[in-house]
Amino acid sequence: MFNMILCDLRDRTGDEACGIRSLPVVLGEKRTRWLLVALLIGIEALALGAWILASDAHRNAWAVMCVLGPLYLGRDVAGRPPATFGALL
Repeated sequence: MFNMILCDLRDRTGDEACGIRSLPVVLGEKRTRWLLVALLIGIEALALGAWILASDAHRNAWAVMCVLGPLYLGRDVAGRPPATFGALL
């Protein structure tokens, strides 16, 4: 859901021009960004829960996801272009 709303937010002007009533068109940019922040908090809460309940073999992987996930998704919510694999190197 997060990714779908984010893509719709990026294409909001096109949706408005075509008469498509996507969530970002209905809510507006500011409210849509707040919705994305709320979803990001939910995603992080679930990841932290998975980290707490993870077996020892998977605990480190969940710890990495709990740190990198919000950084990556938060960058998108802030309006910066998504990072590509090449940009990370």
